[in-house]
Amino acid sequence: MKQFKYLLFTCLIVGSGHLSAQNENPVQYYSPNSGYMLPAPSIRIDSVNDPAPGYIFMATWDRNVPAIYGNFIFILDKNGAIVDSVRVRGAAFDFQVQPNGLLSYALGDFTTHVPLPGEDLRHIVLDENLTVVDSFWMKNGYTTDFHEFKMLPNGHVMMMSYYTIPYDMSTVIDSGRTDASLVINIIQEQDRDKNVVFEWRNIDYIPITDSDLDLSGSRLNYSTLNGFDIDEDGNILASFRNHSEIMKISRITGEILWRMGSPRGEFSFVGEHKENAPYYFARQHNIRKRPNGNITLFDNGAFHKPPYSRAVEYELDEVNKVATLVSEWRYPEGNIFSVTAGNAELLPNGGWFIGYGVPNQQFVKRNAVEVHPDGTVALELSLPDGVLAYRISKLPWKETVNKQGFIHYEVRERNTYSFNNDSITTGIKIKYNTLQAADYNESEILRFPYSPVRPEFSENLISVSTVSIIYKGLAIYSQSSEFHFDLSAFPEIRNPENTVVYYRKDPSQGLFISVSTMHDTVNNELTATLIGFGEIVFGVPYQDAVANTPILYEPINQQKLITGGTVTLRWTGKGMYNSFNVQVSDDSSFSAILHESNTNHSDYSITGLTNDSEYYWRINAVLGTHTSQWSEVWSFHLTDTTTGVVEFENYIPHGYHLTQNFPNPFNSSTRITYSIKEPGFVTLKIYDPIGREIQTLVSENQETGSYSVEFDAHKLSAGVYFYKLEAENQFTEIKKMVLTRE
Repeated sequence: MKQFKYLLFTCLIVGSGHLSAQNENPVQYYSPNSGYMLPAPSIRIDSVNDPAPGYIFMATWDRNVPAIYGNFIFILDKNGAIVDSVRVRGAAFDFQVQPNGLLSYALGDFTTHVPLPGEDLRHIVLDENLTVVDSFWMKNGYTTDFHEFKMLPNGHVMMMSYYTIPYDMSTVIDSGRTDASLVINIIQEQDRDKNVVFEWRNIDYIPITDSDLDLSGSRLNYSTLNGFDIDEDGNILASFRNHSEIMKISRITGEILWRMGSPRGEFSFVGEHKENAPYYFARQHNIRKRPNGNITLFDNGAFHKPPYSRAVEYELDEVNKVATLVSEWRYPEGNIFSVTAGNAELLPNGGWFIGYGVPNQQFVKRNAVEVHPDGTVALELSLPDGVLAYRISKLPWKETVNKQGFIHYEVRERNTYSFNNDSITTGIKIKYNTLQAADYNESEILRFPYSPVRPEFSENLISVSTVSIIYKGLAIYSQSSEFHFDLSAFPEIRNPENTVVYYRKDPSQGLFISVSTMHDTVNNELTATLIGFGEIVFGVPYQDAVANTPILYEPINQQKLITGGTVTLRWTGKGMYNSFNVQVSDDSSFSAILHESNTNHSDYSITGLTNDSEYYWRINAVLGTHTSQWSEVWSFHLTDTTTGVVEFENYIPHGYHLTQNFPNPFNSSTRITYSIKEPGFVTLKIYDPIGREIQTLVSENQETGSYSVEFDAHKLSAGVYFYKLEAENQFTEIKKMVLTRE
């Protein structure tokens, strides 16, 4: 039955806008009420031929100016008919089923028809009734990006950010601009309490010169991370569009383990199209690790001649660095070329489901195509011009989920029972070593292809398998039950020799306890003994996880600062961590500690410092019981002034530029950096959402150069604020920032 709902998520109601110097009101922004009564976009089914079971999940965003359609998340049946839909406030992306069975999508408000780096959003989590149950966003001052969001089986979440920093590209290439804006990519993992436990930045590991872009431009997203997945060994497989590469990133150290694709990659290719070398795939999206160990991706094919997009599957030999083409599919009735976005996923029946992102209008236009295992087309779906669906996925949901259940009646002590038959396979046998029960009793196994909801673990895990077992009983009072898990029925368990069985009493919440587990290689089983009913999952613990020394990045070493009372130190973790220790001293030997703290954040603000003084700082990381070595010692010098503005020495910008404040969102203070092309009178002012001036940070004549000023907002209420830079009637720009009170 076709349904329409209206979902309000009140924390995302305001966007920002740009204005000219002639505007009377200094702040103008997107009206959250505009477009709410616009119709849903039409969904055209171009062909249908017995598609596979499952539901289609799709988020649409109308990029037409002015908008013609409202923005929606849709659930369609296997034939493309609407089952349910929700009108959303803002732009929606990547509606999907998470490994734990919950639903999610990204939601933001953007000032243009393309989201810009620095424009924030949140990831919204829904239950099966499409009720909002949670939301997630980046921490440590980074804005949240829509390209990927994963609810990991261990109860953590992983997401990403594009963050813009000023960068002197003339230090990288001769033709580089001294006032360039460099977009860096961040991957961040948060635990179940939303503390950051892993953070990775591409600029710390990937040379800028490895980009396929022209690096002489003014704004450079030199890597463009557009997707990631977790490998069976717990490490990260990441897709970088502007390298045309898949890279494997160590979750332990952050180091890049290998690179695949492009002339820089380490892998040789077998069975590929030689005419596409060395870019066998190009500008790709949607890297995914398959249960059989293979990977799939959506090859946008920008460097193919002519360009064409396809779904592709590779078998990887990571030891010898060989990628073998296993299967591929491209549209047979003419060419489809997706300029950007897109996804390709193998279905349980062996066919493909492909979302085409932004198809080039010069070729065949389809937004999604399903393919039978024999390569014939099962379904074609199209949206109106100007309507974007970043990804479109087909996934099991509700009655199409393969749930296995088996009940034994009147079980007896010392007997062994198989919870399988010709039509039901749970993969489990139970031997009741001891049992106290009524004569009539029941023992039930329910197997779900989902990871647990709201899990807690007392140790760090490399991975948790995406399968869970509910063990229930009736009139059984006590037991010692020896479980046998047939590994041939558990393809989700990829590392059985290191896998441990975990158990908790309440299937919906609480701490999982590890159970002594044996890997029986003769019978290809895992065995473990339980003494109660509850939920069972399988995980691989880290054996030798250690904390790594953090990377410092702000203020840069030996920088001279002019502060208005607050200095904020910033760094990033290397691999996994639980917290950081911070020390600040006025001598390089740290014989006297002026400031000391333990924090989960990767920034630390200090006050009460003396002007015309030198200060030293260092950081180490804590993971469990292990503490890393101290970082190298960096210093900064405070000069005697009260303006709060830092001028960067030996820096000559090519133009005017206002960068996004950092951090953003922030909870006390943030730094704003800008560049001035010509000498003149400069003002930098803060406004509230209705245009009232809150504070003037700068109002003076300034020479050509780049400047930075700290904004102290501890007396202001949480909310959205705007900052406006004006330079001698030559330049005006406004940006949005968000003050939080976490």
